[in-house]
Amino acid sequence: FFGGSRWYTGEHEPCELGEGGEIPICMKDENYPVGIDPIWHYTGNKISFFNSFKMKISIIVGVLQMTVGICLSLTNHLEYKDYKKVRKDIAAIKALMPKVYRDIAGRALHIHGSLGVSPEMPFAAQVIGSFVMGIADGPTEVHKVTVARQHMREYRNISDPIFPDYSIPQLKEAALETYGDIADTVRELAETAGAD
Repeated sequence: FFGGSRWYTGEHEPCELGEGGEIPICMKDENYPVGIDPIWHYTGNKISFFNSFKMKISIIVGVLQMTVGICLSLTNHLEYKDYKKVRKDIAAIKALMPKVYRDIAGRALHIHGSLGVSPEMPFAAQVIGSFVMGIADGPTEVHKVTVARQHMREYRNISDPIFPDYSIPQLKEAALETYGDIADTVRELAETAGAD
């Protein structure tokens, strides 16, 4: 689909010989555009490499999907002019993006092994750039504090801090107050049906 491998043997094109005078395997100058170079299909560690590669790619896709979800919720809050939630989402995105950038660049670096840390690949500079991103738009810790404060405002007027209104014991009590008569009737019907 994207053409052949960027690797070739030196039979048809000039290439330096490897040690021992065996047929050399040389690399073309251009990078493989998308995906994995087809030469990996002929290696001895194909299965372990592809499993590791798929795991790292699936984590990257999952984190990107979560980031897209936060960005979409931000547009939803902007549409309904809920600016407190907008501030919370913007702070969450600012706190999350340096980590996402660092994780993606770090995983890409790890997939490429020693080539990933060489100057021929951009991943080492991208990992450093992720730290710069975390500082340039305000320290990540400030954005985390903003998210925490906005989140805790939803739980400000709770009568019992040990068992808040959304805990299971409180929910059971509220359900018994609301539906207690119906629960007694159902219990009596169940006992009657069990006696028959």
